[in-house]
Amino acid sequence: MDPTIRLDQLPNHLQGNPGLPNAPAIRIEAITGRTTAHAGEATTTEVLLRIIGGGQPVSGARVPLNLCLVIDRSGSMDGQPLAAVRDACKHVVAQLSPTDILSIVTFEENVDIVLPAKHVTSPEIISAYIDRITAGNTTNLFDGLYAGGVQVTSVPLTGYASRLILLTDGEPTAGLKDPASILRQVEQLRAQGVVVSAMGFGPDYQEDLMASIARTGGGNYTYIAHAGQVAAAFQRELTGAMSVVATKAMLRFELPDNNQICGECDPMLPDIEAGTTIERLVTIKSGPRGTGMYRILKASVDASSPATRQPIRASADAIVTFADAPNASSAPRNPTVSSALGLHSAALDLEKTLNGMRTMSFSAVDVTRMLNRTQAMLAQTGRVQEAAQVADATRAFQSGNQDHLEKTLVGTLYALDLGKTGGPA
Repeated sequence: MDPTIRLDQLPNHLQGNPGLPNAPAIRIEAITGRTTAHAGEATTTEVLLRIIGGGQPVSGARVPLNLCLVIDRSGSMDGQPLAAVRDACKHVVAQLSPTDILSIVTFEENVDIVLPAKHVTSPEIISAYIDRITAGNTTNLFDGLYAGGVQVTSVPLTGYASRLILLTDGEPTAGLKDPASILRQVEQLRAQGVVVSAMGFGPDYQEDLMASIARTGGGNYTYIAHAGQVAAAFQRELTGAMSVVATKAMLRFELPDNNQICGECDPMLPDIEAGTTIERLVTIKSGPRGTGMYRILKASVDASSPATRQPIRASADAIVTFADAPNASSAPRNPTVSSALGLHSAALDLEKTLNGMRTMSFSAVDVTRMLNRTQAMLAQTGRVQEAAQVADATRAFQSGNQDHLEKTLVGTLYALDLGKTGGPA
């Protein structure tokens, strides 16, 4: 007997269901690369999953924020960098409401609690505290992150979108310095429902560490090349945090017997924001079956409402029709899936280029050619912002600015891996 479930044998609520009735905040689409396949032989099908945030936050109102700013004030931040950060922090304060909770932690060799976690009822007083932040000595990132975690988790997390934003311009030079210890802290915060985003300022920070912090924390990684970009970086983070409609999102797969996912697919998703789409591409290998319409995959997103912590769920089926025709598996591929495959190839090429540059395995001519090819692929798939970043990285390579080159490419790779489009620019 064919172990795969035929579509006409499914309960009605599982036939192509884009989302359960109690999931207004999110929906999920499952787009198959080809809708037909040759019956009686093993097949491989690409499925593009698109997780879409609702147009408005839950209940039509913004969920209050529980926000912690963890700011590096080491000696290298003195002058224009720290002044720009102070101004950006004050701009954040001006946009918060009395229902929001804010805490501010600074670190150098020592850690200071500039503002313990409290409701934003006196923005002028908070801004005055921010103005008192001055530069210190070394960079104790571990203790700064720990103190920020204590503040953001010191209040009940139910009813808030909780986010910690870390900004640093250098490598850890004091306290615990090993990345594993730092990432364990971030992992613990994420498990408690706190998103951690990482901002790297200037040429001297460890871009791989900051990207790993953001990836582990389910947040964003941002490369800030100069002081003029600080305000926009903070604004993007704030806008995104204010738009969250679902947190602690996780992909779950149900596969019929004789079907399997090829390769790996990280089930953890970032917070889902209103107006954004998160894409994941999976490949399904199916065993032989008879003719008919079959579900080859059921994909679900389980998440939590940031307002109530109540569960949210949306589901979709990937459907393929198996026909007794040899050319059924050679039908044209869905253009949306083709674009996603092209994007995946561009990301692989970019990673190969970056690794080759770091190990000096490629000539300058090869690097330029590969970067130009990746830029064209990104532009062709509609990722205009990432294509512009690669063009910027190419110019940095040609001018010998290795730090800007690597930090830009790590940021581009992170954005492609995150798979998120839409939302704040």
